[in-house]
Amino acid sequence: MESQDISPPHVDASRPSLGFPLGTALLLIIIFSLSGIFSCCYHWDKLRSLRLEEKQRREPAGVDARGRGTQIHSHAVSV
Repeated sequence: MESQDISPPHVDASRPSLGFPLGTALLLIIIFSLSGIFSCCYHWDKLRSLRLEEKQRREPAGVDARGRGTQIHSHAVSV
């Protein structure tokens, strides 16, 4: 019987592996994504107020969010 050699082929040790740069890039993407998500959660009140300010600036005065005109009633009594 012949003995079969099932060892992996010889890999040159000086040749860089593709797994290291891909793993590093994936790790950095995960770290920056998580830090961005946590940053948004931490500053959520500030982001929401900025969104509301922008929304109010875009809407003309006297028009609500549904496009209806708002009526301003003055209850001042003239003497």
